Amino acid sequence: MKKEWIWSFAIGLIAIGAAIWYNRPAGSDFSYGKCGTGYDETFSDNYNDARRLFLESARIWGANRLVSVPLDKQDRAGLVTDFAVKKGRSDRVLIHLSGTHGVEGFAGSAIQSAFLRSSKSQPWDPSKDPTVIFVHAVNPYGFAALRRTNENNVDLNRNFLTDEERSDRLSADPNQHGYEDFDWYLNPTYVPGYFDVFSIAGVVLQRAWRGEESTRKALLTGTYHRKRGLWYGGDKLEPSAKLLPETLTSILGGARGLAKVEKVILVDAHTGLGPSGYDTLAVPEIAVPLAKEIFCSESDHVVGMGDGEMVGYDELVGDVGVGVLRSLFPRAAVAVPVCHEFGTYPPLLISIVMRYENAATHWAPMMRSHAALWLRDMFYRVSSCDWRRKLLDHGGMIISDALNFLK
Repeated sequence: MKKEWIWSFAIGLIAIGAAIWYNRPAGSDFSYGKCGTGYDETFSDNYNDARRLFLESARIWGANRLVSVPLDKQDRAGLVTDFAVKKGRSDRVLIHLSGTHGVEGFAGSAIQSAFLRSSKSQPWDPSKDPTVIFVHAVNPYGFAALRRTNENNVDLNRNFLTDEERSDRLSADPNQHGYEDFDWYLNPTYVPGYFDVFSIAGVVLQRAWRGEESTRKALLTGTYHRKRGLWYGGDKLEPSAKLLPETLTSILGGARGLAKVEKVILVDAHTGLGPSGYDTLAVPEIAVPLAKEIFCSESDHVVGMGDGEMVGYDELVGDVGVGVLRSLFPRAAVAVPVCHEFGTYPPLLISIVMRYENAATHWAPMMRSHAALWLRDMFYRVSSCDWRRKLLDHGGMIISDALNFLK
């Protein structure tokens, strides 16, 4: 216990420094630099450029079909989710997602574009290779606006619920896992300033008192009652959460096509969790042995929800991978949802910037652009050539491992 308090005190000092850091004059750490062949051309700093690169890369790859679905039916905002498809065996399918958490889509988009370009000369046999679907910008609003959430402040990775699950969450005690105990810290009704170091120190002490696992569970399980809160799961299925499975169903040939699928892997690319440059493959606990077999090049990075870097996630419901596979492929013999996390910065620093951006969005819109740049930089360490290299290398290996297994 003494060691826990000492460690928390040290984290508190770091947090105070971080609080001062994020109050420095507005600016962005975004910088391309030159990292060498293969590590420069697929990174972008805005949604429109990322989308252009993805579509261009999909054509280079030789996609059989490109499907672009606007978030708004009238496409008034120009926000689109794109699907690049290469048809193969109807009984085996690989789905790769980027941008479920909006601003995290920059990294996922870079992985997709880099893989598509590097695979252009690879032989493709539709009778042996699986059908592959790359989905770009699951949450186009968050991607374009530099938010993790969508246009309704909903975290899509907590929104893919069944009607029964949603009813249970909405009727449950809001503090079932301890979220309300941290509301004072997570969701201030002001934009945090220098004086807020006391709040940060307070939450660090509360973490020491509760323990790491209990604290992470309280925060990460999220809320279904505070519409302006961090990690808000929503009170209904969001438009993007409807668009994704509906379009996948259409691409795969409707109900008959879905029924033919025997093996399916869904990889959902995220950033922020874990040490910088280190990736984690999180799967349901029951799927860990199979996932270690599938992702043989990174088997030691596979963890179950609630283990390793995923401590505190075991009570989370509504994530995209599980929701899509459960609803579309209930009869598949193999259906593995993978949350591919790629580390950037320490979690406390990320939470500080997340709450800063969320408070600015809801209570001080004039500070929103300032906060948005910092949020992007927290989840996108593009200024680091080493981070860029590891992101593309590991992201590509995960896709290749999944393809090899499905063959």
